[in-house]
Amino acid sequence: MTTTGRHSSSASLGSAESRLQAYDRPDDTETHNHAERTKTTTGLKTADLEVLLPDGEYVRLGDLITEPEQFAGSSLEAIERSLALEAEKRKVTDGICHPGR
Repeated sequence: MTTTGRHSSSASLGSAESRLQAYDRPDDTETHNHAERTKTTTGLKTADLEVLLPDGEYVRLGDLITEPEQFAGSSLEAIERSLALEAEKRKVTDGICHPGR
């Protein structure tokens, strides 16, 4: 009886695990759509990319940071997200270090 209890418990764990693994796999349409959104372009240097700042202004990446090549191979969305995060961190840090400014 104890063996049967362990066996059915083990079987239900295996079943639950396989259901969870099914959620981890994207279907073909998701993979295709992601590939379409993340196509890379050639011929444009990373420093020449125009990125949208959190304040709505477009700026050439090379004019904004000293090492734009650190973003080589990154999507435009990832670059803009990273820049927005850095701006927010700076704002919070300045608020903590210099309250009232």
